[in-house]
Amino acid sequence: MKKIRSLASACAMALMLQGCGTSTGTTADNSLDTAATSSLGNVLTSLLSNLTTNTDITGTWTYSNPKIVFESENILSQLGSTVASSKMESMLSNQLTKIGFSSKSKLTLNSDKSYTFSVGSKDYAGTYTYDTKSHQLILTGALGITNYSCTAVVKNGELYMLHDADNLLALATKLSTGSKNTTLSTLSSLLGNYSGLKLGWTMKK
Repeated sequence: MKKIRSLASACAMALMLQGCGTSTGTTADNSLDTAATSSLGNVLTSLLSNLTTNTDITGTWTYSNPKIVFESENILSQLGSTVASSKMESMLSNQLTKIGFSSKSKLTLNSDKSYTFSVGSKDYAGTYTYDTKSHQLILTGALGITNYSCTAVVKNGELYMLHDADNLLALATKLSTGSKNTTLSTLSSLLGNYSGLKLGWTMKK
């Protein structure tokens, strides 16, 4: 199964491939670009094809990295700037830090369907459900939401917790405190130019 790539990594590869020739539009360059598009366009499809059981998700997970992944191959045709793409992931990292995510953030999913979730200075606890077919993880009362939900998949020892862009931005807005959040505003503006992205983070045991 193909390795899951973040949006920033994908764009970095695309940029590297574009520099492989001395001129643009060559047969070799076009071949490489086609191969990269084919490989990178199936990121989410590849991720969701991975079987994740209730046993797989149980345990204590620690926040690792922000993640932006492609929902479909069509998104690649919308990415006109590698700078904008990399900027989105950088801003997502910044935003997650602002709302409390760090190496101290932990999620414990117990086999009895209870959970604890520590983010910043907040501790949440309750029960959870996980649907192995839809990959939907639902935590009651987490992050101040009655039923917090995300797409959750375990891959290569990491728990991916992904959201539609609008949902994650709404969550970030709810959790943000203090003066006007320019990072969130700019990220929202950038994402408004693209569709078909999943945003979130990974956690490791």
